[in-house]
Amino acid sequence: MGVAPRWPRGPGHAAVPFAGLGGMLLGNAIAWFPAAREWPVFKQTFILGKFLFRSAFGLQVLFSAVFVIHTVEAMVALRMCLKRKLSTADTLGWLGLTMLLGYPAIHELNTRLDEQKAA
Repeated sequence: MGVAPRWPRGPGHAAVPFAGLGGMLLGNAIAWFPAAREWPVFKQTFILGKFLFRSAFGLQVLFSAVFVIHTVEAMVALRMCLKRKLSTADTLGWLGLTMLLGYPAIHELNTRLDEQKAA
């Protein structure tokens, strides 16, 4: 029996991941592509990011650290999937979800694996 990936449940579970994904895409665009910093919505976000992190380099450090953290979390999810012998499609789905959401995806995977084990 497979454990197909799904968005974690909870308040706002339908909208929050997509808002987070949009924020990540916007943040990475302003951190790594200077031309994007002049686009209408991106410009205000860059000004706010520069204020919070003191420089464009601060934004790059933040988004690089987040990428590294999510990659490590994806490796944890990979180990969990391989240990339980999930299908390749389910494993890749959980890896993608973990790269997008981080820990909430691992928590959801762990919950689903525990439910499967109990059944």
